Amino acid sequence: MPIVPQAEELEDDPYSRVSHSKHMVDKKTKNHINGIEGFWSFAKYILYNYRRVPKYHFLMYLKEVEYRFNYRGDNLFKLFMNIYFGYTSH
Repeated sequence: MPIVPQAEELEDDPYSRVSHSKHMVDKKTKNHINGIEGFWSFAKYILYNYRRVPKYHFLMYLKEVEYRFNYRGDNLFKLFMNIYFGYTSH
């Protein structure tokens, strides 16, 4: 199934809507295109602060953004303390 709807699906209406739930989801992983777009929007916001990052270090910066994105609802300081020092607070 193509990601972009075919012309016959849109008919001749220039204001037709695309059903993202049908066309923008990977059948195996159930990942939605909005999740990827959300990550890159978040990444651009964070990486803007690190202008002129050398190509050699870019993947490490990207991994930091990935970590922040995956734990964006959590207290990063507590996670850091737990990872590096084994400290857990109540």
